[in-house]
Amino acid sequence: RGQAYFNVDIDPDGLFRSETTVTRFNGNYYAPLVLAMTSAYRNNANLFLDLTGNRPIVRLGDTMIPVDEAGRMLVNFRGREKTFPHLPVVDIIRHRLSASDLNGKIVLVGITGRGLGDRVDTPVGDDYPGVEIHANAIDTILTGDFVRRSLDVEFESYAALLLGILISIAAAWLTAAWSAATAVGLGATYFAFAQYLLFKEGVQIGLLFPLAAMTITYISLVSYRYVTEGLEKRHLRNVFEHYLHPEVIQSVVDDPDSFKLGGERRHLSILFADIINFTSRAESSNAEELVALLNVYMTKMTDLILQSGGVVDKLMGDGIMAFWGAPVDLPNPARSATDCALAMLRELNLLRQNDERFKDFDIGIGIATGEAIVGNFGGERRFDYSVIGDVVNLASRVEGLTRQLKVHLLVTRETHAEAGDGYVARQIGLVKVKGKQQAVALVEVIAHASDGTDPGYVHRFEQVLKELRNGSPAQAYSELSGLAQEKPDDRVVQLYLERIVSLKGSNPGEIVLEFDSK
Repeated sequence: RGQAYFNVDIDPDGLFRSETTVTRFNGNYYAPLVLAMTSAYRNNANLFLDLTGNRPIVRLGDTMIPVDEAGRMLVNFRGREKTFPHLPVVDIIRHRLSASDLNGKIVLVGITGRGLGDRVDTPVGDDYPGVEIHANAIDTILTGDFVRRSLDVEFESYAALLLGILISIAAAWLTAAWSAATAVGLGATYFAFAQYLLFKEGVQIGLLFPLAAMTITYISLVSYRYVTEGLEKRHLRNVFEHYLHPEVIQSVVDDPDSFKLGGERRHLSILFADIINFTSRAESSNAEELVALLNVYMTKMTDLILQSGGVVDKLMGDGIMAFWGAPVDLPNPARSATDCALAMLRELNLLRQNDERFKDFDIGIGIATGEAIVGNFGGERRFDYSVIGDVVNLASRVEGLTRQLKVHLLVTRETHAEAGDGYVARQIGLVKVKGKQQAVALVEVIAHASDGTDPGYVHRFEQVLKELRNGSPAQAYSELSGLAQEKPDDRVVQLYLERIVSLKGSNPGEIVLEFDSK
């Protein structure tokens, strides 16, 4: 009936998917077994070949066979091995089959035994008989149920571009979880669309290039976003560390739900520091020079506060408000605040020695310790991490008393007691300021005991206070006069002398210093 060749071309992944519809040998074109047998079955239907276009045109009679650029036809496999009937060839030779079993049928003769060769891997099964592959190919041509590769050679590029654009939008605007879900959804949608075209329309479209393009785009964008957002977060964190303590920022990072309005009661130490006579300095100074001076001062002071574990609550012109004990617990907030205040005074002294602009610069610092409410206060769209409570007002008034008493560092007696030993400090006694009904016991902290400061003067002053409490104002006055001669600029001693004189010999037991200003 005719002659033909047969060949098996394996795809790069090791699977057989397509039959070659034409081959060239010695200048002539020859048809493969599947076409030659189908032509014979159809009463020698004409075979037509056109190689003039970008893609060969192959036709068997009236049946157009879709092929790729290499002239290969995709085989539409009907199922696993033995989907088509297998008959032992010995039964035909020995006439064991009736004529009806073969009449009008296409019969292919080949080896099917395992281990004898002519078996290949296919999409529908491994170790598939080569002869049955030809049966599937012939059935594909006879039924016209072809698997057509997309005739639009640019379809895969368009699909890859569309998937890339969609996943780019998702990666740019959605969270990591939602963008990942979108990527999976887009991939699954495209795969389902390809399956629909394959099984319902018999059209094969590429999967690898569009999905790979989408995956690479997604990974690239997510990686870029991760890196850039990480850099941006670190930058913002560095920026906000100028406003908030790093521990506050870390607590927000660890627990974003904490970043909302509300507060909690904590035991805190509050510090206020203010530049003495800053208003008059501002009126007589150049604005640019004053700002530059203030920036140097604030940088030094706030650095010391942050290093000591404190939170810079507010910078109020020339004033600083800070607190210790929140958001992170400290072993001894009072001691941390007191040590920081002494460090601030030492740093200011260094500025006076090394910078001419600070030669007449002076500050007063007040510290109070007690229960306060700390948290986020303000409106829904704008709030600050701050502290409120009576102890805050007390700390502010204690700082104001540094001007009245002409001392640098005043703390409440509670603060000094909690801070513990290791300081050269002078008990000032009870002081009553405007706006407070109850007198407050104050302590002037002068230095650390390890700094070498002679505590003799302090001890003599405190002995005077004991004599006053014991009812010896005359003796106390005499000793205070001696202290005044030794240190004529000690405003505390002068105030006690004035108060004793005003008593006119009476014995109050405990002298309370009162001031009209806050």
